[in-house]
Amino acid sequence: MTAATAPKPDEISDGQIMVALNKAQLVMLDEERLLDAALVERLADAVAVVGADWPGSAGDYLAFESALVNLVGPEASNLHLGRSRNDIGATRERLWLKHAFFTTLARLIDARRILLTRVGEHGNVVIASYTHAVQAQPISLGHYLLALDASLARDSQRLLQAYARIDQSPLGAGALATSGFTLNRRRLADLLGFSTLCENSYDCIGVASADTKIELAQVFATSAIGVGRFCSDLVAQHAAPAPGLTVSNEYTGGSSIMPQKRNPSVLEALRNVSSRVVGAAGKVTFVSHNTPFGDIADVRGIALTETLDVADLATAMYSRLADLMTGLVVDEAAFARLVQSDYSTMTELADTLFREAGVPFRVGHAFAKSVAVFGRSRLVGPAEVGAEDLQRLYRDETGEALPIDYATYQRAVDPGEFVRSRTGIGGPQPSEIDRMLSEHQQALADLEAWRRDESERLSRAEADLDTAFTARRSAA
Repeated sequence: MTAATAPKPDEISDGQIMVALNKAQLVMLDEERLLDAALVERLADAVAVVGADWPGSAGDYLAFESALVNLVGPEASNLHLGRSRNDIGATRERLWLKHAFFTTLARLIDARRILLTRVGEHGNVVIASYTHAVQAQPISLGHYLLALDASLARDSQRLLQAYARIDQSPLGAGALATSGFTLNRRRLADLLGFSTLCENSYDCIGVASADTKIELAQVFATSAIGVGRFCSDLVAQHAAPAPGLTVSNEYTGGSSIMPQKRNPSVLEALRNVSSRVVGAAGKVTFVSHNTPFGDIADVRGIALTETLDVADLATAMYSRLADLMTGLVVDEAAFARLVQSDYSTMTELADTLFREAGVPFRVGHAFAKSVAVFGRSRLVGPAEVGAEDLQRLYRDETGEALPIDYATYQRAVDPGEFVRSRTGIGGPQPSEIDRMLSEHQQALADLEAWRRDESERLSRAEADLDTAFTARRSAA
């Protein structure tokens, strides 16, 4: 792609943006009959010549105009009718934000696709869940990972909503009050691939130039918090002598002196970069905070740089998450030992007493708690508590005989049975994991289709701009 073509969502530079902005302006001015046809042709040739060698980092309009004047003469400045560096700059920023959006969205989609693949492979593995850092109830690994993907799906929705507000053209707003010339702002938006206008010209220049950046940065920050919390969960699990979830050797580090070490390098890198996303997003907010509407210097160039930094970090974060999901190793036996060693099935014991014998829930709850206290004092799991001990504990609690047999008790405290017997929508049971996985996969496919369609729309806009511009060049 040369500097003379319009920017694509996955490839962009300030030089490309400058050329595209001038090509769109020339086409629009000609369509509105604001320039003489002979001048339009000379300007089209000059823009093509200057644009072919225009540096990718050169985004100063006055320098571009000076190069045109050298070829055409002072009338080349008529290309700037009704424009300002303000609306040029605001448009440049939005094109950069769109580029950052597409780059980062691609990595987010990759990470989610690999995550859902892991769910398909290991979704029904029974694991322990935790509240207050204490084992709470058995769930399935699919339930756990789909919770993360649900968070990433919300992040995806927030990104699309932020994109819709970025995808609004400021071009034609002028310095901030539009122009006395009949500029066709909607045509400019179409030529540059914007879906609509940022309508209020004062908003374009002085207001939205801040909140669009803050919104995108904070969407990434929100996502980073979810990713970071998940990462902290895995770091805690990895510290166990025999964890159920680990990462393969290519994603771990060793020690120069301790041969047994398998340091979770990918987890540490992911947690680090997610924290940096949150910090960098806060910087965008602080740079923009307390600046008057008319003070566009900090809110524009500086805040844009900070926002693009956030997007770069978020891209790295999603790439690390994809690495983690690729290297994730599941030890079903380790998970089974862990969940069977503690008393996370006690809710089901109380429920079973109500279901099978009509025992009031709070009475069953008290008995189940006494079973947990007794078993832990003997360093045994719930399945190892004997029938006689259960009878004694129940009689001590209620003065009555235990109204369920030992086989029923064993089913009640079986973690696998606990998971399989759930009936609620969104629960850990296999039927719900299958349903939710299918819906998550479809939602991700829809997101990928949107990304593809939107990229194609922008490519068509680029082609249309090139066609319209080329038609205005001289035959020579």
